[in-house]
Amino acid sequence: ILYGGNTGEREPKANWMIAVFGVLFLGAGYGIAISVQEAVEAFSMFFVAVILVIIGTYLCFISASVALLKLLKKNKSYYYKTNHFVAVSSMAYRMKRNGAGLATICILSTMILVMLSSVTSLFAGLEDMVKTYNQNDVGVEIYGPEDSGMREALPEIADKVCEKYDVSQRNEVSYESMEAVVILQGNHAVFTNTVDLNEGEICVFSFRLLEDYKRRSGKDVSLEKNQVMIESMEKIDLKDSVILGEVGEFQIKSKEQIETFSSNEVMISAVPQMTIILPDDEVFWKIQQHSQASVDYYYGFDVNMSSGKAAELQESYVSMIMEHYQSSTEMKGIGIANRGTAYNRIEFLSLYGGLFFLGILLGIAFLLATVLIMYYKQITEGYEDQSRFEIMQKVGMTKIEIKRTINSQIRMVFFLPLFTMGLHMVFAFPMVRLLLQMFGMGNTNLFIIVTGASFVIFTIFYTIVYLITSKSYYGIVSCEKD
Repeated sequence: ILYGGNTGEREPKANWMIAVFGVLFLGAGYGIAISVQEAVEAFSMFFVAVILVIIGTYLCFISASVALLKLLKKNKSYYYKTNHFVAVSSMAYRMKRNGAGLATICILSTMILVMLSSVTSLFAGLEDMVKTYNQNDVGVEIYGPEDSGMREALPEIADKVCEKYDVSQRNEVSYESMEAVVILQGNHAVFTNTVDLNEGEICVFSFRLLEDYKRRSGKDVSLEKNQVMIESMEKIDLKDSVILGEVGEFQIKSKEQIETFSSNEVMISAVPQMTIILPDDEVFWKIQQHSQASVDYYYGFDVNMSSGKAAELQESYVSMIMEHYQSSTEMKGIGIANRGTAYNRIEFLSLYGGLFFLGILLGIAFLLATVLIMYYKQITEGYEDQSRFEIMQKVGMTKIEIKRTINSQIRMVFFLPLFTMGLHMVFAFPMVRLLLQMFGMGNTNLFIIVTGASFVIFTIFYTIVYLITSKSYYGIVSCEKD
């Protein structure tokens, strides 16, 4: 016991079994991240992938790092240089113990990058989301179980509220729609109220009327009774026809990019979606009766007034609609959704602004924790290595050679977590992108730019910490006082 402290430390052995398990865990987590194609699946599998990557990171840093250093020692052209020789030998002895610390730095750094890039993308893309989700300055979407006079009531109420605020309507938009969840079996769309959900691919069909499409697009298009137009917003493979439940088979007249309707369904839908333009009301209501889907009616318009006033008008508009429906006994079971740009900009700003603030706050907290871990790690290792470097100086190692050795060692220790963090982020990117789509963020290019900028900024900050801690480490091992 008395002389145990003077006993030479044994070089740790590379545990290849643990290293292999670490790589397998990482591979499993990466595989889940890049294989997920749907937002719901991404949401359910995200934490599974995170846990696998965390376990794999710890195992790799603890064991695979020792194995890597063993391989570097066998590379004579690299190992037998003064700075590399001392750095690799020193790290090989303590990597098994300090690997957990490096893994913690890597995990915290990845959390910071994912969090900051996500909340910043949501906040920066707020205006795009507002415009995607809403078409007009003022607008409402009414949904109910059946046709209950919505098409006639909403414009009349809009006239009253505009008269109250002494403003005129511009760019009026109105259309009826209906969404139904279907099970797609080849070209046969079976409505979910008549089939087991496990019998095919789940999709959302959004049905619109030809007259609304013609009015909004300005195109003179005609459809026969047995014809439809479609737009697949996801990869839904329909060839020449589609069978809509028991309503019948319809020939697909054209497949084109239908941009005349709101695309908010794309933003919030967690399953593949398709818009289908139907020939007339008769087919529309047959599908409604068979699918038991809710019918939506949208009415919106623009106004020449400030955003704040438009939001106030939106609230008055909704209040008047609710009063109208409450006084009408035949209009029970009606739901109302605010779809005005001005109103929802305020709502989105409060939501994503709060997330942005919380993300920045947590990011700073994690960043401080990372810096403290890094700094404390370098200080403690400096005191551990002080006696070793004193011996090296006594046997002829110059301060310049010591400094080179220290720089080589610290670069390996510091930038290994940074490199691994970048690797984690590359594989996590597809899954995080799908999760952001559930929040309404569909601008992938913006997310790429924000993520790249966040990584660059973090790397600069990380390098500054590296320079500060390397100076402190060198001051300790060389016995220099500030």
